Amino acid sequence: MIVEKLHEAGFDELCPGVHVCSEPRVALTELPQYVGRALLPHDSVGTIVWDIKVDQSDSARSHGSDDFSLHTDAAFDENPPRYVAMEVVQLDKMGGGLQSYLSLDDILKDLNPEVIEILATRFAWDVPAEFRTLRARNFLPILFIGGDQLGIRYREDCIDSSVATTAQRIALDSLGSVIKNSDRFEYRLDTVGEQIVVDNWTVLHARTNVIDKARHLRRIRF
Repeated sequence: MIVEKLHEAGFDELCPGVHVCSEPRVALTELPQYVGRALLPHDSVGTIVWDIKVDQSDSARSHGSDDFSLHTDAAFDENPPRYVAMEVVQLDKMGGGLQSYLSLDDILKDLNPEVIEILATRFAWDVPAEFRTLRARNFLPILFIGGDQLGIRYREDCIDSSVATTAQRIALDSLGSVIKNSDRFEYRLDTVGEQIVVDNWTVLHARTNVIDKARHLRRIRF
């Protein structure tokens, strides 16, 4: 249903699980309601719209200029958002911030069944300080079932492998190798006002480093 609603709102499928719209018909904050979902907060103070821009006074990773390796948003949360949407406020006019995407299906086809089974066991996740609510650590599977949908949570720097079993460490290495060596779909956001929606359960996303410090995106979760 959500795919059909996104098409009604002017979105086209960029690659599996990723939809883009260069001339939005629906305001970013109204998009969740339009497709039948609810806006979700980003942090403990209830921030709904998250600004992705360089801010040296803030420790949040999205407020830096470094590259992001492939990951899913809020991987350390027990209930990560199903969808993430972003809107371009200011382009990186120097060519930085190139987006890339890798689907869960492409990952699974290169993992053996034993590794997949182990990735469905609980790993230790450290919650970044800016996103902590009740706990600084959660114990969650990397592969999970949400409804009738197989999903993935992944952010390598938040997984504490020092407390993992030997089998879990081997599975993590296998997953990391597949992610590193898989072909990914690359896309450059090139229009102010452009919106992009990512299925956060079935697609990992990344970006290259930001060169133009004036680059600014707005993000919501739903």
